[in-house]
Amino acid sequence: MGLRRSRGFTMVELIVIMIIVGILAVSAMPSMSGSMAFRSAAFRDEAIAALRYAQKTATSHRRVVCATLTQKSLALSIDNSSPKDGLCDVALPVPGVAAGQLSAQQDGFGSAPSPAVMFFQPDGRMTSDAAGGTVADFDNAVDGGSVVVRGATGYVGDGS
Repeated sequence: MGLRRSRGFTMVELIVIMIIVGILAVSAMPSMSGSMAFRSAAFRDEAIAALRYAQKTATSHRRVVCATLTQKSLALSIDNSSPKDGLCDVALPVPGVAAGQLSAQQDGFGSAPSPAVMFFQPDGRMTSDAAGGTVADFDNAVDGGSVVVRGATGYVGDGS
């Protein structure tokens, strides 16, 4: 009778495979933890884009657009009444966001945003009141940078 071929892996082969998988896992973990920084940067970029959209919509529609901020979200609304009363009564969907409201996965804004409601006026300025009397600047830290709005010009950008 001839030699029988056995099927399966030997114990040595299994141990070598486990060691290789362990080495790969240890080397891949640091790159996976870096994805949190990408999420924070994504929230910052999406918040900047949404605020720019609010400012552009206010000037193009000649209506007041409100950006309501919390530490973890941003929602837009527009004054849709005639005559204009400065009250943002209709939700304005945030482009590219299915829920219509931008929500942070992790950290969001570094601290409670102030002002908590930004009023983008039809002339492009950003104010802290619906009547447009008080021009306000906004500067809030988000992981890896900041979101900046200059009230007098309506400039929206990254402050880092």
